[in-house]
Amino acid sequence: DMRRRAGSLPAKTGALSDGRRQFVEGRDPPGIATFGPYWTIPPGRYRATVRYAAPPDSAGHAMDVAINGGATLLGRSDLPGQGGTPQAPDRQAVSIDIEVPSVADAFEIRTYFSGVGRLEIYDISLAPRP
Repeated sequence: DMRRRAGSLPAKTGALSDGRRQFVEGRDPPGIATFGPYWTIPPGRYRATVRYAAPPDSAGHAMDVAINGGATLLGRSDLPGQGGTPQAPDRQAVSIDIEVPSVADAFEIRTYFSGVGRLEIYDISLAPRP
């Protein structure tokens, strides 16, 4: 498995805290939260995962998986708010199963902050699947 902590991923906004990126309504604008890591990966079947936290009052956060500098989108999913409180949301994970048809350059797992509520990104990972 390949894994990157959110603190080592590029981001245009948000605060860094204990290796994770935090995005908060009223402080951080909506848009791309984290992007990268621009891996080159061989063809195959993979599971891309984002570990994050968002309280129940958060809405509209998302993730996607792209290659070739974002030109080819391989999958997209919501990052819904779930348990916990607005100040201490429960940690959760969302995965997307993808298929890469040929060697892929500039592989990215991107996260998006909606501007509503709060979003904390812990890490992203990519694992082969059968």
